[in-house]
Amino acid sequence: MRVVAVTDYKAAGYEFLASLAIETEYLPAEEVAQNLVDLNGVMSVDLVTGNHNIQVLVAAQTFEELQRFLWHDLAGVKGIGRMTPSLVWDVYAYNTDEVPPVVCFD
Repeated sequence: MRVVAVTDYKAAGYEFLASLAIETEYLPAEEVAQNLVDLNGVMSVDLVTGNHNIQVLVAAQTFEELQRFLWHDLAGVKGIGRMTPSLVWDVYAYNTDEVPPVVCFD
């Protein structure tokens, strides 16, 4: 049996979803990512390849809440060199069929 939970940000009461591309400096990306996990509104934190080190999805109920996250909450996270936010306009698909089964060993 496989159970995959995916938060529908609209059904959860959020109006805004932003994708943040973060480039780190002075600290390892893994450490910066761990410091992002517990911020309010963060739905996912992923280490990635490409022009940036970390990809973050953050949800907010209001534009002001999203603005506060971007200008104040992120400012308290050490190791962020550059951040490029993108507002998610619409989600066409979030395919959970591609998630591998979880194997547990006792």
